[in-house]
Amino acid sequence: MRKKINSEDIDEVLMALACIDNIKDMRYFTYDLFTEKELHLISMRWKAVRMLKGGFSYSQITSVTGLSSATIARLARRLHDRVNGFDIVLNELL
Repeated sequence: MRKKINSEDIDEVLMALACIDNIKDMRYFTYDLFTEKELHLISMRWKAVRMLKGGFSYSQITSVTGLSSATIARLARRLHDRVNGFDIVLNELL
């Protein structure tokens, strides 16, 4: 049986991430916190989001990222939410 995730625990991790203000320290922290496989998965999901915004098809995204069409569809649904974190970050990066 899967244990329910405590939102306070998630908030604590998010606060730790939010306090890091440079790429070098973020890299150290994330390399310590995540496995190489987890970091790869996160980076492929982020690449998929950027590709979705760029108009790429699910099959193109799957080919590049190796993500399932179900994962890509979930990311696409989040992109269509009225307020989504993807657009907040993408706008900040532009």
